Amino acid sequence: MSSSPLQLFFEKYVQGTAEKAPIVMERQFICTVLKPVSNILCNTNVFNVSISTRALKHMYDKKPAEEFDCLLKAVVGIIQFPLRVYKDKNNKRGNYCFSGMYKNFEYIFAIELIEGEGQIVTGFRKRDDKYLKEYILLWSREVDSPSIAHL
Repeated sequence: MSSSPLQLFFEKYVQGTAEKAPIVMERQFICTVLKPVSNILCNTNVFNVSISTRALKHMYDKKPAEEFDCLLKAVVGIIQFPLRVYKDKNNKRGNYCFSGMYKNFEYIFAIELIEGEGQIVTGFRKRDDKYLKEYILLWSREVDSPSIAHL
């Protein structure tokens, strides 16, 4: 079985580094967000999402190994086919939170829009059912429509 481009990127720049060790700053394309989500977020038909070595290092240092492995495997599916997309809180880094399921757990990826491109700033397993309660829902696969009152 071959490794994904993200796995190879992680292995090249982050894997095996000591906690808080300096790393080379690079970015890796993850996937493209298609309609209807991209229309709601940035009024385009598609936009690209990438991840930096900085974001990967942050997750690698802060998450348990099993959770980090799931994040690497789940990220493309959750960004391309999210269950829900929320507006991130103003005091958080990132503009949007994409949530989706992987192996019976909900995962969240925070994405920051920079120059028309989405960049993942962090990802984590949702442990508290109330975590997203105060966030504004922008899009849901269940209803396939935005909460346009909040855009």
